[in-house]
Amino acid sequence: VNGGKKNFNVPHATFDDKDVWTKPHEALPKLGKDADPNGPVWAPAAAKIGPSHWMLYYTAQLAGHGEKKCIWRAHAPSGDGPFVDDYNGPLVCPDASEWALDAYVVQDMHDRWVLGMRYDTGNGINTIRIRQLDAQGTHFEPGSSFMELTQNHQGSWDQHVMENAGIVRLAPPNGKAGHWFVFYSA
Repeated sequence: VNGGKKNFNVPHATFDDKDVWTKPHEALPKLGKDADPNGPVWAPAAAKIGPSHWMLYYTAQLAGHGEKKCIWRAHAPSGDGPFVDDYNGPLVCPDASEWALDAYVVQDMHDRWVLGMRYDTGNGINTIRIRQLDAQGTHFEPGSSFMELTQNHQGSWDQHVMENAGIVRLAPPNGKAGHWFVFYSA
């Protein structure tokens, strides 16, 4: 934001081995259907799903609903973009006054793509949830459902907010079942 005017939805710049930076450019020129086109965009997460298939997951405000936050997705042939959101609305947009934000995309120990997020349930309660994506990362895997990894509680040290979760599933060397590890700020 520059003097109250938004410069970029998702700025993108790169640097070389001599620390020479490219000029920032717009990685997401247009927000998706039902997103407030003049509202803020934050917490973008990008992943290389295939050799020439990149996905970007981002948080924006639902148009006409105040500050309600939802997660959209866009695709591009490279990580430099431009990413195009030509889907029919957000990927995740909870009912009523609940929010979904802070997308985090990761592969599990079986190389399946999973989308992690902060999912607010009201009354200051935040959860960190995950859900398996389809092979292209464009929709949720049919038959999948959200799995809650953690949440805060009224009066807990991490009340009033848990943010920017980093999530990874690791299999221990002893061959036992893998565990999800969640790292977040509060």
